[in-house]
Amino acid sequence: AGYTKTDTAADASYSVFGIACADPTLALEPSARGMMKMTLAAPCFANERVTVSHAGLVVAMATDPAGDLTMMLPALSTTARVDVRFASGDMVAATQTVSGLDALARVGVQWRGVDGFRLHAFENGAGFDMPGHVSAAAPRERTTADGGFLAVLGDPAVDHPLMAEVYTAPAGTVLSEVMVEAPVTEATCGRLLAGQALRMVPDAAATTETVSFAMPAC
Repeated sequence: AGYTKTDTAADASYSVFGIACADPTLALEPSARGMMKMTLAAPCFANERVTVSHAGLVVAMATDPAGDLTMMLPALSTTARVDVRFASGDMVAATQTVSGLDALARVGVQWRGVDGFRLHAFENGAGFDMPGHVSAAAPRERTTADGGFLAVLGDPAVDHPLMAEVYTAPAGTVLSEVMVEAPVTEATCGRLLAGQALRMVPDAAATTETVSFAMPAC
């Protein structure tokens, strides 16, 4: 009566490398142009789908065989909180102060599935496929001196993908237009294609709103 089994090493959970599991850890590091480097270490969540959330932005990614994940995220608030949630319901979070957002404006679009929306920014009066047309096909490096840049987020290979595209316009960018495109494909035709638009401007909280298109019949 009253006997309690003593925990031993045999009772622990182990990673694929035979290392006893530790709690997942999440770190954020500020980077240029209001970006953050996110580093997740979760040895016992190898090759697993995770959702990454920040200020209304939600994308799905996958850890590698060691349970690690590294990605760049656009900060949408000066006190940036990022949550990473696992399929089991476990969650890990981190907060990082990000400077320089008062010199940036951001607009993005996010959706479920591989096929969805596309974001196009036209700088200096540019037309389609001209210099100054920023899109997933020509996203630019974030260190560019030519104007804004586009970040494509999410892993299309995971189950139930959550994808996003976020355009960043540094101060001084001459922006003619930002357009959301909904390409008609076999996966999108004949249905309502819905997602969210995100916006961040200096000295204001990031906002989200629903955007949807009734797609043409197949």
